Amino acid sequence: IESNARFVEWSDGSQQLLIGNEVLDISKQDAQHEQAHLFLRHGKGILQSQGRILTKMRFMPSSLASNSHRLLTALVDSRHKKVYKVKNCITDIDPEREKEQKEKAVNQSIKANELLSRRKEKGPKDIPRKSALPAAKSSRRPVDFSESEKEESEYETEGDEGEGSPPHRRDEDAEEDYAEEDEEHEQREEEETYDESEEEAE
Repeated sequence: IESNARFVEWSDGSQQLLIGNEVLDISKQDAQHEQAHLFLRHGKGILQSQGRILTKMRFMPSSLASNSHRLLTALVDSRHKKVYKVKNCITDIDPEREKEQKEKAVNQSIKANELLSRRKEKGPKDIPRKSALPAAKSSRRPVDFSESEKEESEYETEGDEGEGSPPHRRDEDAEEDYAEEDEEHEQREEEETYDESEEEAE
């Protein structure tokens, strides 16, 4: 048998394997504690022991620029390289319909947010307040009422009190104002009659 492989042992005790132009470094390791054996296969299911392995030899490229090193690195990279494949996925839901439902939900949420922002910008409506009653008395001049009109007004007030409806606070204030005006009017009439009587006496 002819071969281009040969073992070379150097003066420092190191060994190398030469295969053509390739140089491989050899490292020996003790394998007695591993209980490794060499078997020869005879047919199917028959193994014949040839002996126990006491030493292991490991071969490594001598340099990183060697052809064997490039081949080994390419082999390792190919094993760990990610391969992109097309994955098949079977779904029970129509993806187009699901997409439409999601878009519809998003549009509804956007509209709701816009409506809420508009309401916040408008703010609460201004509620008209009731006009406050003047606390001070009216400064208008007293109106002269005839006795017949006074009797009619008194009759109307008595008729209103006879009914079961409760009088309002504003009506009570108005009646008090009228009573005060009547008293002032009577005092003025008395003063005028007194002045006239004095003038006649003179």
